[in-house]
Amino acid sequence: MLIGAAEHRGTPEYLEGVRQQRLAAEAGYAYAYYGLFYAIPEEGEAFVTALKEMAQEGRADADQQLCNIFVREARFAEAVPHCEVAAKAGYPDAFAQMALSATNGWVGPRSIEDARFWMRQALSRGDLEAGLCAQMVSMQYELAVETNTLDAARILNCSRS
Repeated sequence: MLIGAAEHRGTPEYLEGVRQQRLAAEAGYAYAYYGLFYAIPEEGEAFVTALKEMAQEGRADADQQLCNIFVREARFAEAVPHCEVAAKAGYPDAFAQMALSATNGWVGPRSIEDARFWMRQALSRGDLEAGLCAQMVSMQYELAVETNTLDAARILNCSRS
């Protein structure tokens, strides 16, 4: 993937990677737009627009990528509707993003009940990105302390990496 490769911009390998990402995006792969958003930031909003069009066609994979982009960019009000669609479609990372939204009050009052619901959905899948897995495990403990339920069963292995 091209993310984190900014120091290699302009190399033949980087340019080839961007070319391949563009081909994948043109072929309809939502994930390719995510990569392009970070590889070519000056065109980022055009990639977001393309993902939004895909999402309007009912493509939950596009909602998942918009959720990831907007959360990573701290555009939480834009993220949550896309995260919710992706979560309802079964994307584990979107479950985690919804849990973070609920516990941090991104678009409404903080809700421990909603945070627990989405956190449990995320943890029960065992297929989270490593950073989100760590956040969910931490949230699980913090909510248990806050609600005096430390003796409840906990899930500790949730990462796909």
